[in-house]
Amino acid sequence: MEDLWNYLTNYTSKQSIFIKYLLKRLGFGSNKSEETYCYEYIEKLKGILKKEENLIDVLLRDYNTKKYIQQIPLKQFSASYLTASDLAEYVFCPVAFSINKTYETKSNIESDIGLIMHDERVLLSYLEKDVIGATGSGISQRFKERNGVINSSNQAFFTEIENSTLLYSGHSENRVPYINKDKNFTGQPDYVFRNSKGKIFIVEEKYHEGLREKTNFYNNHKIQLASYIYLLNQIGADYGYLVYWSYYRKTYYTNTNYNTINNQPVKQWIGVNKCDVMILRKNDNVESFLERTLNNVKSFVDVKSTIFELNSLNINKCVSCAYTNYCGHKTKRFTKITLPYIKDFTKLMFVPYPEELKKQDKDNTNLKDSE
Repeated sequence: MEDLWNYLTNYTSKQSIFIKYLLKRLGFGSNKSEETYCYEYIEKLKGILKKEENLIDVLLRDYNTKKYIQQIPLKQFSASYLTASDLAEYVFCPVAFSINKTYETKSNIESDIGLIMHDERVLLSYLEKDVIGATGSGISQRFKERNGVINSSNQAFFTEIENSTLLYSGHSENRVPYINKDKNFTGQPDYVFRNSKGKIFIVEEKYHEGLREKTNFYNNHKIQLASYIYLLNQIGADYGYLVYWSYYRKTYYTNTNYNTINNQPVKQWIGVNKCDVMILRKNDNVESFLERTLNNVKSFVDVKSTIFELNSLNINKCVSCAYTNYCGHKTKRFTKITLPYIKDFTKLMFVPYPEELKKQDKDNTNLKDSE
């Protein structure tokens, strides 16, 4: 891993040695053929660092999660019914599916914000439709920049929503999910509407921080929407919409009226400034993709193991995955996944602690104690 020095130009010599030590403990670059992949991984990590973070912070979180993995509570996984979220997570990554079914994992800020926005029923709030039960009196303030949200690419969608009747909102408390007993499947869509022509359609919302130059609608979200359309027979949906809301975060002083919700001062504000929409219609390709995914997930749950294709690894997904600190597969050391996610996948590699770091020195004041 000598060439890694070229990737760590902003770090001191001892920090660079420590970073390489952590990477080896986590299992990266365990053989020469994978060193290029290790460099690519570091480059992607550098691209998602928060302002107050550095590579050592991120790698230590990964290291410490695995070091203390036995202290993390286990889930009681029941395979009686699969959910739409199960299918989505499996399509995103089978490893993520296994980890989530194994451990009581911690949420991150992105998922927390997503839950907040879901509870507020952003779509109905935007259109100022009936939002009884939605949380917070300052919901409409999310749309301070609402003039930029509706445009030529989504105008037809908003027009259809405004002229449709809301039949179901999965955000409501005590809402019972729909069940397909024949497929052992259950799901809870965000919204079910009936349009002016009597057609039933489903809307599924997702949230993303920051504006995207080009919006790609992801297969894991498509499969979730498709499962609602095809498998929830009680709804009888004809088609569905996948909606991506882009949000921004700003920090304000707490001595103004602008940054209060329910008369409580807040230091950070979340606003919505973009909406991308795609329509998903029934067709043979969508149905085949859904059936194949459903069978693959059921097989994995029944057999408790499946093959992991190394060429399926996507570094962009790995570095931003909510379960990355629990994952050993991102190092390219394993070709099988189990359910539950066995501890062999989280074992740290034995690597001698670098001699250069054993002596106390002013240069290593930013190094964290890893032993």
